[in-house]
Amino acid sequence: SLLSAAGFGRHFLGEQADPDRNKDACTSLRICQALRKAPSDIPLTVFQLERLGMAGLAMRLSQRHRHLLAARICDWVSHPKDLVLFHWACEKIRHARGSARTDEQLSEAVLEKFKGCPGIGYAEVARVAAEMYRPHLATMLLNHEPRSNAQVQVLLQLSQEGDEENSQMMLRLAVEKAAQSADPDLIHGVIAAACGGDPCGRSVDVQALVRLVKERPQ
Repeated sequence: SLLSAAGFGRHFLGEQADPDRNKDACTSLRICQALRKAPSDIPLTVFQLERLGMAGLAMRLSQRHRHLLAARICDWVSHPKDLVLFHWACEKIRHARGSARTDEQLSEAVLEKFKGCPGIGYAEVARVAAEMYRPHLATMLLNHEPRSNAQVQVLLQLSQEGDEENSQMMLRLAVEKAAQSADPDLIHGVIAAACGGDPCGRSVDVQALVRLVKERPQ
């Protein structure tokens, strides 16, 4: 009702009001009004909203697990919602620990939400999956990561966890991703990891290195 009265009253002003300023003011008031409603119950003023900024507000809402409201506000004001979706994905994976949700179901849910947001880092979400002891989910998410360096770093992290079979599988994937990137520094890093950190050291696991080279001879 307040916004309706303001919209009606501006037609009687002596000077024409700036339409952009009026639009921004109405948007801020509507956001503050939405935040005051349950279950958010955030008594935020327009001045506080301006100081906090849309990015800060989105993260505050995400930390309160109000991801849907945060995403809708971002869409409303044309603000990127990448951080909101990233926070949502990480929390979903963390809270799925011990549940009946499979890796395939979690991967499908994350990929569905990430559609249309090419800037989101899948590798960072995969790292959270690895921390939650879901290596299969981590590798599934890494297949959608466009940055080879990020892919390899997470795979090398996974190679240091689990049993010998899992370690070798992750190393093979890391070698494959590094070879596909044709980045000499990345390839050297994978070889160093396979050799225990020093490819020229005396404690090199020669057998592990030979196995990797045979599997990826190019």
